[in-house]
Amino acid sequence: MSADIDTEDDAIDAAARAVGGQAFAATKSGSIASIAFAGELARLRSWVDPFSPTPKTGTLVGGGPPTETEE
Repeated sequence: MSADIDTEDDAIDAAARAVGGQAFAATKSGSIASIAFAGELARLRSWVDPFSPTPKTGTLVGGGPPTETEE
């Protein structure tokens, strides 16, 4: 299985790659560099819910459908 994802000129991908490159330069470990890259990419691509009273980032887990209220 493969996927063709165009990341050319993607600023978020470039920033995450820079973090991965810095981790590799410091440790000379591809595994640590890939973990640093993935962590930074996840941090940069996380979303913020503008409708909640306090900012929440990440994915909604177990939210379920909205409940109706009596008027």
